[in-house]
Amino acid sequence: MADERSRSEWLRSLVSLLVGLITLYLGYQFFMYSIGFLSQDPPRVTAGLMAGLAGFTFVAAAVTLLRDWIIAEKAATAEE
Repeated sequence: MADERSRSEWLRSLVSLLVGLITLYLGYQFFMYSIGFLSQDPPRVTAGLMAGLAGFTFVAAAVTLLRDWIIAEKAATAEE
């Protein structure tokens, strides 16, 4: 039972880490889209600003998720 529980905790931790990294990658991509839209001739200001806003939102979500993941990992190692 304890081994099964630790396996599920390990899987939950891995999924949290992967989701955080994917979200961080999406934020980076949206920032690159924003720069691309704003550098076109003529610039697509609305699309560029919306992509920048989406990128900022993704990065903020990734930072929050990864910060919480780090805190949970430290708390789990402190218990043992």
